[in-house]
Amino acid sequence: DCGFTEELLDKHPDGRFDVVIASMLIEHLVDPFSVARKIAKKLKPGGQFLFSTHMLDTFEFKVYREYCSCLDLPTHMVFLRRKDIEDMLKDAFTDIRIVHQPNAVDFGRSSEWRREYGKPELMDRAVAKLKGGRLLEVTALLAAWAGLTNRISVTCRKRRT
Repeated sequence: DCGFTEELLDKHPDGRFDVVIASMLIEHLVDPFSVARKIAKKLKPGGQFLFSTHMLDTFEFKVYREYCSCLDLPTHMVFLRRKDIEDMLKDAFTDIRIVHQPNAVDFGRSSEWRREYGKPELMDRAVAKLKGGRLLEVTALLAAWAGLTNRISVTCRKRRT
């Protein structure tokens, strides 16, 4: 099926799915809270909702601010913080886990945008030199491990009662 997420979910009966996966979708929705509620209805009890998105209250966003690749204007319509994600899921879901993804592309793009359109910092010149290399990949991996990156994956289960 192809169409708007909200309309496509309405086509399916409640309790139909074991798993719903939404890869880099939530930030493109007008109302991700209502979509999460619809997804909860469509999942079987104990079913999993797995999704990836961007999160604003991270070190990466604090460093890059308006040049952060997570903003990706105008395609991203919603910008979530950890509390927003937890609030969106808390009523219908349990076992909520947020894992930061290592993505050197985000650092590279953010630094590139700041070098091109803003006031570049020493870090931006360093990232430019490392771009495409193993050291930037390792740096992104360490940043994700420390919970500093804005790109995240979320897993949760629909409450059984």
